[in-house]
Amino acid sequence: MKLLVITIIDAHKPSVLKLLKQAGISAYSSTDISGHKESDQSSPIKNWFASSAIQVDSELVFSFVAEEKIAPLFQALRAFNESLEALSPIHAVVVPIEQSL
Repeated sequence: MKLLVITIIDAHKPSVLKLLKQAGISAYSSTDISGHKESDQSSPIKNWFASSAIQVDSELVFSFVAEEKIAPLFQALRAFNESLEALSPIHAVVVPIEQSL
């Protein structure tokens, strides 16, 4: 068993939920989060606007997943990211579970 953690912008949520379903992952939890990124102050062009911090409405999706479902899902997530023209790819990690109740 593994813990799958995915962060996405809200616009990608329908696509990610579809990919989870296709990978056979039908149980998951999600919550709204706010992503933050400090802009690079070294470039005056990048600091054109008054605020240097960027906040993005995002989603955190997580699920306990059987190990054999991870590789096909990651293949689909990579393909999705490669098809994007925007700068907001899906971020996903897998964490091993040592013990669970």
